[in-house]
Amino acid sequence: PNETQLWVLQLYSARCGMTRSTDGFLDLAARHLKKHENIKVAAYGCGLYNDDLPDDDVLGLTTDPICKQFGRRETPNLHVVVETLSGDDEKTLISNAKFDYFYAAVPAGNSTQLYPGPLIDFAVNGKKVWDNYHLVEEMTKEDFDDPLFLNNTSIVAFIDRNNDDLKEVQDALTTTLPALAARFKDADVYVGVAACGAGEEEDEYNVDCSKLNVSWLPDVKIFAPGKADGLSLVRDDFTDRRDVQVAIESLTNTLAALYNLDDEDRPEDQFEDTVDDEQGGDENSGECF
Repeated sequence: PNETQLWVLQLYSARCGMTRSTDGFLDLAARHLKKHENIKVAAYGCGLYNDDLPDDDVLGLTTDPICKQFGRRETPNLHVVVETLSGDDEKTLISNAKFDYFYAAVPAGNSTQLYPGPLIDFAVNGKKVWDNYHLVEEMTKEDFDDPLFLNNTSIVAFIDRNNDDLKEVQDALTTTLPALAARFKDADVYVGVAACGAGEEEDEYNVDCSKLNVSWLPDVKIFAPGKADGLSLVRDDFTDRRDVQVAIESLTNTLAALYNLDDEDRPEDQFEDTVDDEQGGDENSGECF
């Protein structure tokens, strides 16, 4: 059996005053989450274990090997991640390791996003995403010839995992798909994610997206049953998280109408609210860059 443990991971810098001023909030949220949600909380200091940080990375965000892999440029940054406790299925282990639900409201807002209530809401939303995470297929080259894909209406997100500049918007996309997959599970709608990586033949999870007429990344295509060519959901690049939300909501509403699904079946919105400039954000956020 595949046994897992959810964690809220806060990556911080000892140089950042915002982290020091909100430590108590994280501790209060951690007590609640451990008792009521079976979610553990941990904090890791970027650069604390490096003897000499370079001048262009005094926070350790790109030098520290743990913090570097999350691709952020500010602290604190928070993520819901998964620890695999048992299980030896390679595909499941890889999929679990890729799960990352990012707290996007923090860099867009201010210290109020780190109060215990919002922190708990963030963690619970991450848990909801995780509950449906494996309904989204991590696609290989062969999956595009699989009858499960070919014989059903299919929705595929195409992403570039190697482009850090796209990480935020792609994370928003991949953490939105599980709720969509859950809503259309009984309607036999196939939902998948394909990592574009032409020329990297040694990795079965890299797909040559040029053969599928993918013109930009990220992209979302809808494939009709029996059709090898998909219709792109967008006509230009996604630029931020709200672009993703609008696109996925439009897709969901259209498919729900086609499949005569009731509004009661609609999952809760798992995006954090963005923060308007007058509410905080940017210069008032307290984030350290």
